[in-house]
Amino acid sequence: MFTVEPITAQDLWGRGALTEVLPLSKLEERAQEIAQIIARK
Repeated sequence: MFTVEPITAQDLWGRGALTEVLPLSKLEERAQEIAQIIARK
């Protein structure tokens, strides 16, 4: 990630750098859910 080399989502998942993978159509909704969780803390 810090070398700016391309990496696939599958590789990121395998390295533990992703917690979930969503279709693009669900991305905005999930981002808002996460933002609300953060804001409540």
